[in-house]
Amino acid sequence: MYELLEPLDPEWGDFLKKIEIFDSYHEPAYASLCGVYEGGKAVALWGRNYQGCEMLIPLLLKPFPLDLNDGSGNSAGRELWDASSPYGFPGPLMIYPEGASQAERSDAWIKFQVESREFLKEKGVVSLFVRLHPILNPLSSFPVAYGQLSDPTQTVYVDLTWSLEEIHSKMAKSHRAGVRKLQMMGFTPIMNDFSLLHEFIGLYHKTMARLDASVHYFFNESYFEGLMQALKDRLSLIMIRSPEGTMVAGGLFLEAGNFVQFHLSATAEEYRSLAPGKLISVAGFEFFKSRGRKIFHYGGGVGGRMDSLFDFKARFSPLRGNFQVWKAVINEEIYFNYIGTSSSQDPAFYEGFFPHYRRVVPNQS
Repeated sequence: MYELLEPLDPEWGDFLKKIEIFDSYHEPAYASLCGVYEGGKAVALWGRNYQGCEMLIPLLLKPFPLDLNDGSGNSAGRELWDASSPYGFPGPLMIYPEGASQAERSDAWIKFQVESREFLKEKGVVSLFVRLHPILNPLSSFPVAYGQLSDPTQTVYVDLTWSLEEIHSKMAKSHRAGVRKLQMMGFTPIMNDFSLLHEFIGLYHKTMARLDASVHYFFNESYFEGLMQALKDRLSLIMIRSPEGTMVAGGLFLEAGNFVQFHLSATAEEYRSLAPGKLISVAGFEFFKSRGRKIFHYGGGVGGRMDSLFDFKARFSPLRGNFQVWKAVINEEIYFNYIGTSSSQDPAFYEGFFPHYRRVVPNQS
């Protein structure tokens, strides 16, 4: 039994209540916001089998870029879609019968893939792009029946069940020294003063411009307002004030269940050498630990690379998650006809941008 649930369908929320361990990225309100911002229809692929296993994957359905009369295998009047994860790590969630072995879990996941592929194809889905969760979808827990998993890249997280003393002791000496220096200079954190949100947005946009980030990362003010409406008191803003009273860094956090996601961050150019963002993390450890969260997740480097951003995050903790992307062709006839390829047997087929036809090629003129 399979369905494409919409955010207002009670089954989506009911599933999350049953599984208990999930992230903000799995919630229907968050998926709805991403749908508005990313230009897709928010749904969750949900399935249940006779053995009591259930599966849920949040997705955005984006119209397939196909002329219905171009002879690519589509029947007239049929809606076609590319399905992809909302921004973040909303990987598959599974509920298994109590006591199920790892082999039984893997077998159930494989069966769900095979059956849901046919279901998605019937619904007009052409391709599938799913970002797995670095903690909830550990390596080897989700073998794929079709398509391909990307090579794993590392993310960084902190175990908030440790004492604050232990958390601080696990930080690199350079970070600990940097925190002490900032504190002695008079830099201070400001917790959840959302009157400063506009200043954070300005800092964030300047940070993205400095990093030459993709246009997709330049979230507008309505996006931030939507986050506030979707998460309410589970959205946190930590700003860092300089001794002169200006806001020099900020971080936006999403909370759900055991998890805190360091969603967005920003630092003023003129204070980069001091890295005042270190104080954001230290303040966050204490605050989110007091709220009962167990995992403080930083994410990884830009595009999953082991870059300077990853190195900065890695100095906060020795703990690592492993991030992978699942890429798959659902409707081979339409996909291959559209890109002019006969199959996906070439090992390099899934490397790089996927689906191939959604890459924006810069104007060379």
